[in-house]
Amino acid sequence: MKNQLIALLLALILLLALGLKNMDPVTLDFYAGSVEMPLVYLLAAFVLVGMVMVWAVALVGRFRSGLQRSRLREEIGEKDREIEHLRTELAKHESLAEDAAVREAQAFEDAERLAEAGGADNSGEEGI
Repeated sequence: MKNQLIALLLALILLLALGLKNMDPVTLDFYAGSVEMPLVYLLAAFVLVGMVMVWAVALVGRFRSGLQRSRLREEIGEKDREIEHLRTELAKHESLAEDAAVREAQAFEDAERLAEAGGADNSGEEGI
C-alpha cells in the first residue's frame, strides 16, 4: 500500500511537470467536428479514459473470480457431504463385518463344543 501511494505521488508530480511544460493548444479532429484544448488536458482525458477501462476490466475479472470461488465452495460442500456419507456407510459395513466375525467365532466355538461333547460320548462307548 505504501509503495502504491509513493508511485501515485510520483506519477502526479510527473504529470504536473508535463502539464506545465505542455500548455500549448492542440486541435483534436473528430468526424463531426474538432476541439481545441491545451495538450495537458487532452493527455489527462486519455489517462482518465484508460483508468476507467482498466477498472472496468478488473471489475469483470473480480466478478468472474467471485463466481468461480462460489462454485468451488459449493463443490467443496458437496464433496464434504459425500465424504460424510461414505464414512457413515463404511461404519455400517464395519459394524456388520464385526457382527459377522463374532457370529462366525461363536459358531466355531459351538461346533468345537459339539465335537468335544460328541467325542466324549463316543469315547465312553468304546470303553464299554
